[in-house]
Amino acid sequence: IYNGCPKAFEAGIWWPQTKFGQPAAVPCPKGSVGNAVRHCNIEKGWLPPELFNCTTNTFMDLKIMNEKLHHNETRLDGDKTIRIVRVLQNATKYTHSLYGNDVRTAYQMMIRVLQYESQQQGFDLAATRDVEFNENIIKVGSALLDPSNKEHWEQIQRTEGGTAHLLRHYEEYFNNVAQNMKKTYMRPFVIVTTNMIIAVDLFDKSNFTGARIPRFHEIKEEYPKDLESSVVFPDTLFRPSDRKVPTMKPS
Repeated sequence: IYNGCPKAFEAGIWWPQTKFGQPAAVPCPKGSVGNAVRHCNIEKGWLPPELFNCTTNTFMDLKIMNEKLHHNETRLDGDKTIRIVRVLQNATKYTHSLYGNDVRTAYQMMIRVLQYESQQQGFDLAATRDVEFNENIIKVGSALLDPSNKEHWEQIQRTEGGTAHLLRHYEEYFNNVAQNMKKTYMRPFVIVTTNMIIAVDLFDKSNFTGARIPRFHEIKEEYPKDLESSVVFPDTLFRPSDRKVPTMKPS
């Protein structure tokens, strides 16, 4: 073939013979939906396939729900957030490698869930009704932030907030959880995953001798050593300040 690229197999797809300067659009690989695109370049021949817009079958229900929420066809509530997070956890756990659209769908859904839960108080928090809720959202976050998804995030961040935006919402959510721990009788916890560790603890102000959180020596699970960083709270944290407020001298 002298005027195009030959039929070729790449990324689980047979790409048809295509003329130079033309794209080939074919259905995504088995087990996913959408269209994959590959350009035939006059100088380089076949360029790398673009599968970002493929969606794995395990993410299809989430994609539909995300679109309904986007178009205000449905609204989030406490039961929906629990259900969505369970589906997200299963989808990220049992999908071997994620397509770009899987990551984008899960990212957008997690932002919605974290925003909603950051506004709930007391026993309206999903974590008070589902003991696995906090663990599930950390597991989903860890799966999304895996280095294998780096290229997907680079593409998502061209048009959306991306990883920093996602982590800010996690921070706001767990800040809300911490503020609600006493009134909901929630116990301190540490959740360890491959790419994220969260520790939430309670301190007794009247008898505080300092702390280092997380307490890695108490963690029994395996965790990557590059995640081993702690926050040190000094024993002076809750003591009243000794600094004297300057007073104005009469002139």
